[in-house]
Amino acid sequence: MARIPRPLTALALAGAGALALSACETSSFSSDCDSDGTCSISISGTDFHEATLSFAAEDQGSGRTERIRLVEATPGGDAVIQAGGMESRCSEGESFVLADTTVTCDMVGDTEVELSTVRS
Repeated sequence: MARIPRPLTALALAGAGALALSACETSSFSSDCDSDGTCSISISGTDFHEATLSFAAEDQGSGRTERIRLVEATPGGDAVIQAGGMESRCSEGESFVLADTTVTCDMVGDTEVELSTVRS
């Protein structure tokens, strides 16, 4: 019977541990919005979330929801956000526009992002 060299065994165990940790990653979403369309949003993980907000003023109060998710992020770097049927990229402190709402990336982590919105 062939023996597996110790460095390969250690590498295999490390890979299995990393896989187990990635399987435990959770995804969360929270938002706090005012009636004027100003929101603070936190997203963790890359799952889609149904946000009870609208990026278009004409949909305000209609009960319409928006699908939003964090596609990818680099700590202190760029985040790619998928929302309003578009993918947008921003760095901490930068903004992008969806419909008539300006979205600002306030914080970008490795698996999370904090956004603020204001209706134009």
